Amino acid sequence: MKRYQGLTIVTGRTFGPLIIDQVEIDDSQAKSPKEEWQKFSDAKNELSRELEQRSKDESLTSETAAIFEAHQLMLEDPEFIEEIKRHIESGLAYEKAVLQAAQDFSDMMSAIEDEYMQARAADIRDIAQQLITKQDLDVAGKIVLKDEIFPSEVIEYSKAGAKGFLSLKGSATSHASILAKNAGLPFITNLPPEVMTLSGTVYLDEDLMVDLSEAELAEFNQALQRDEATRQRLAKLIDQPGHTADGVKRQVSTNISSLDDLLQALELGAEGVALFRTEFLFMQPTLPTREEQKELYRSLAKALNGKSFIIRTMDLGGDKVNRELDSGPEDNPFLGLRGIRLSFDKIQVFKRQLKAILEVASEYPIKMMFPMVTNLEDVYQVKEILAQAEAELKDEGRAYETPMLGVMIEVPSALALMKEFSDEVDFVSFGTNDLLQYTTASDRMNSRVSRWYDPYQPAFLRLIARSLEDAKGLHVGMCGDLAADELLIPFWSAIGFEELGVPAARILKTKQILLETRSRDQAEWVDYVLSAKTSQEVIERLRRD
Repeated sequence: MKRYQGLTIVTGRTFGPLIIDQVEIDDSQAKSPKEEWQKFSDAKNELSRELEQRSKDESLTSETAAIFEAHQLMLEDPEFIEEIKRHIESGLAYEKAVLQAAQDFSDMMSAIEDEYMQARAADIRDIAQQLITKQDLDVAGKIVLKDEIFPSEVIEYSKAGAKGFLSLKGSATSHASILAKNAGLPFITNLPPEVMTLSGTVYLDEDLMVDLSEAELAEFNQALQRDEATRQRLAKLIDQPGHTADGVKRQVSTNISSLDDLLQALELGAEGVALFRTEFLFMQPTLPTREEQKELYRSLAKALNGKSFIIRTMDLGGDKVNRELDSGPEDNPFLGLRGIRLSFDKIQVFKRQLKAILEVASEYPIKMMFPMVTNLEDVYQVKEILAQAEAELKDEGRAYETPMLGVMIEVPSALALMKEFSDEVDFVSFGTNDLLQYTTASDRMNSRVSRWYDPYQPAFLRLIARSLEDAKGLHVGMCGDLAADELLIPFWSAIGFEELGVPAARILKTKQILLETRSRDQAEWVDYVLSAKTSQEVIERLRRD
């Protein structure tokens, strides 16, 4: 057996024929610049229509549809179009000109140490690929291998029945990786170039494998049977509430962007919604009206049928933008006007959302949460605006109800304010993605600093654990990626997290892990973990080695 290792984005055991998606452009027959420009214009117009249709596909999540909408905006970028025109006028075929212009923009964006710009670089390359290729690959039941897998391809190939993805280039935090996680399809990136010479059937677990012997193949098939038995065992937990082996209630909820997300999670046993990302409503070409927001909030609350429902107000800024709400360029958008700060800057849009939530709260049990809260002044200002919204609703003769209020813990300064928060709000929810990024000063999109973006760092875990000691009277939840970390789930439960918001595909596994651990009388083990000096020691102690 030959085994190839890379960066495993989504672990999963599967096998199938390998299909290599390679783009080869022959510009030897380039026509006149006028003819090539017309070919580009035709391709651009066709892609624009396709992107508009895709963004309106009701089967897509709001997050996925927003990617297509962002691609539509980039496709109309005048600087990008002008660069393509320049290359065409130099004598290149339109396909080659598109690739070169995309590479120019991508190189420029990638050179900027900024998460937003890194993501945009991948989007530009994705758009270029869509402009020049109309391949109709038969990927059903196959493993797709490419130099780089783009978000649009994860979406399209997943719908077409692909069983997994392999690539030479990628990162754990790219849009493509996020979509592959949502789809639950195995994905390994950063593989060596020699895999492009492979053919025939390939096998995936944590690595890529080929040329299995009869004995190795038999062992692989046995592992597949064990996986199926595990799936059947986990299915029995769908209707069971989350709790530990010693009977401590631990709510296993999910994080959603759309009604489709919610329905899928409920089928897999979600006990509520720990985070509804409303910002994707605001990333449409036109901002949502109050009535449109109310309609969506109602449909979600109705589907939950009384289960816990936390609505996060729009968390725009950083890599989530809307041209109507753009406050201008910033040197570092992730340290700029984002989250609640942008809401304060766009107060009428914010107030419109608050009114929609307040009205629906009079009909259904919901909670409201505010992102990127840094200090108590933020909470005071939110309450002032909320009071204004309530007064205006009263003047309009509208029924409303003030829901339970909460703040996201994403900024290190917020960790030191738990006692104060307990006097002002009803709950807190830890957004561990940004909290880790800001605590370690490590851009989670920058592979060059990935070793510092490490959730097992003792300092990071100590900060969280100590903050919870001051969280008396607050309901404490977590809605970041680390809520589903299999090593950390027992630790989160032991230090007092009452709710874990995890992807739909991780709900049953999270319930199983909780059932296998205890939460009471764990102070000695918690202290043992927190006394570790290195990340490796933390990992060993979490495993109770």
